[in-house]
Amino acid sequence: MSKPRLPAFDPADIAESNATSYPAVFRADNSQRWNRRLGDHVGLKNFGVNLTRIVPGGQSSARHAHSKQDEFIWVVSGEIVLETNEGAQTLRAGICAGFPAGCGNAHRFVNRGNVDATILVIGDRTPFDEIPTSTTARQPAPTASTSTHARTAHRTIADGLKAPRCASG
Repeated sequence: MSKPRLPAFDPADIAESNATSYPAVFRADNSQRWNRRLGDHVGLKNFGVNLTRIVPGGQSSARHAHSKQDEFIWVVSGEIVLETNEGAQTLRAGICAGFPAGCGNAHRFVNRGNVDATILVIGDRTPFDEIPTSTTARQPAPTASTSTHARTAHRTIADGLKAPRCASG
């Protein structure tokens, strides 16, 4: 089979990066996840698509929520622990999670297993998003993001940002 031509492509051909804009003191916590920026590769402007590999002991990010941006995650491989305001639950390959803009449900994904886990992260790029982080998270919100949450303003819950809660299912 021949190599696909754009707009088609093989995600494995996209370089992985664990670059983060977290301050140096917090970078180690987020250096165990590797992103392939699939949406950027094909020039998507309105939403980002990242294939994120999280090594054992790693996390996707600090726990955070979005004021204006929706976020959707699909577990592609492995098992990952989803931590939210409601607690923790283990997700296996094939399970999805969604976080509507403004719901205030701070979340992150942690690999507590012994093999890599991969998630597909899709988020819109609505400008002026405020990303409150959980006051129990070990890191503050990034100040200049290079992630799916690019080009946004950041404030933390500790700064007084109040986000509405998601409706219960």
